[in-house]
Amino acid sequence: MNMINDQLGLEVKISSLISWINAQNELAMQSMVVNEHD
Repeated sequence: MNMINDQLGLEVKISSLISWINAQNELAMQSMVVNEHD
């Protein structure tokens, strides 16, 4: 049972990490676009 819980916890951590990386990429893209307009 513990192994299953660990697996679920790992998946949650991975998906939140992916979400965080995607958010960072969005911010980076936006700031690049802003810089190009200057």
